Formats: sequence, C-alpha cells, structure tokens
Amino acid sequence: MRFVFAIIGCALIVSCANPLRGKNPYWYNGYVYGTQAYGYFAQGKLQTAITSYKKALAEAQRLDIVQQAGLYTFNIGRCFYELDVNDSALPYFQRSYEAFLSCKDDPAGRRGAGFIALTFSNMGQNDSAMAWYKRATAVTADKKERPFWLSVHGRLLWRRDHGKEALNYFEEAFTLYKKIKAYNAMAQMCFMRAEIYCFYADYAEARKIIEESLFWGDKSELRYDRFRILLSAASISACLGDKAGAQGYYQRARQCAPFGISLPSMETIMECGKR
Repeated sequence: MRFVFAIIGCALIVSCANPLRGKNPYWYNGYVYGTQAYGYFAQGKLQTAITSYKKALAEAQRLDIVQQAGLYTFNIGRCFYELDVNDSALPYFQRSYEAFLSCKDDPAGRRGAGFIALTFSNMGQNDSAMAWYKRATAVTADKKERPFWLSVHGRLLWRRDHGKEALNYFEEAFTLYKKIKAYNAMAQMCFMRAEIYCFYADYAEARKIIEESLFWGDKSELRYDRFRILLSAASISACLGDKAGAQGYYQRARQCAPFGISLPSMETIMECGKR
C-alpha cells in the first residue's frame, strides 16, 4: 500500500498565521495578507493561500522584516508541501531556515529543519532526511517541541518501512497533543496509525482508528488535510468489503480535496492494498 503523508498540523509547526502583531504600522500590509492567506490555507484553498503569502512576503522583504519574511517563506513551502509538490516546497523551507537562523529564532529554525527532513523523506532521499533531522534535534531540549519531533521521527521511520516502531512515536505524540487539545494534530496522528494498521492488513483496527481521526478532525477548524483522512477511510472500507462505505468516503474526499491535488480513481481504491 502506498504511503500517504499528511503534513503535521499548524499546531505542530511555525504558525501558519502571523504571530508578529507589532504596533508598528509598517507591518500592517504584510499582516493582512498573511492573515488572509492563513484563512485560505485552513480551508484547503492552497493555491490561493500561496498567492496571498507571496504578497505578504513581498511586503516583509520591502521593509526588511527578516523574521516575518522567514515566516511567509516557510508558509509558501508549507502550501506546496500539502500539494505534494516537494520540489517547490524544499527551496522555500531552506530559505526560511536560513532567515530564522539569521534573526536568532532558533525554535522556528529547528522546525523548519524538521520540514526539510520530511520533504527529503517524501522525495526518497532518506540519508538527507535523517541528516536534517539530527541537525535540528541535536540542540533542542524544549518539552513543548517534543510532540512535533515524535511525529517527525515516526514519519521518517514509516517511510523506511519501520511501521511497527513508528506506531510508538505516533501514539506518544497523540497523547501529548491530547493534553493541549491540538485536535488537528490528534487527527493526523490517528490517521498515520490507521495507515500503518491498514498496511499490515489489520483492517478492523484501522477502521476504528480512522473513525477516531475523523472525530478529532471534526473539532478542528483546519480542513486542508481532511481529504486525506477520508481517502484513507475509503480504502480501509474497501479492504473490509464495504463498497458503499468506500464510495461514500471517496465522494466526500473528492468534494473537499484542494485544487491541484490528484486523487486515485475509485477503481484503484477498491483494489485493496494497491493504491
């Protein structure tokens, strides 16, 4: 079964919105564009979000606000990442990493490095992925960052076919996110676990967990990754012989998938284990 990677939710990364709410009026235009872009991102309108983030970035660069420019650069990469366009995401993540380091924003830089690692992993460059992961985690001891790094480590393991080991990381990350009510992140950790159980043909457990993923996702305002969970639910239903359920989830996934995302055909979904 093909790996389906959702990105870790906004609760796990440098905020997709603009945290730089300074009183200086020259920040205003970039902030407005950035706030609009985050709204589009949350709704899954990723192409529109990219356009708005680029306008915000231009404002930040024009006024030489390095941290703000790093943030918007990161978020453009994040949108491309969600669109599965890794070749476009990577240079934005790398530029944002350099910007964060230049302004001494170490937590943002580390998390940017985490997304560089994930992008390399998605591109099949596992050695580069692990090198960036080690670079980022070598200097962090912040407990607030622990669930993020658990989820990154789990994904890197999963990509390298260590699914059963990855489960432990996703389960611990879920527990930590539950304490802070990070609902989208909780939904994604359930999604990853369901994908692993489906890979190992434990479809009953996979269905239970994917339903939990949808439950927690319902509590979140973020919808950019909803289609991935629904697509997984469709595949799991197909593997259980529930054709009607598979078709229902698939249609819902089609309706909410961001523009620019290519979904497998319904016929492929029904071929359990071959998507």
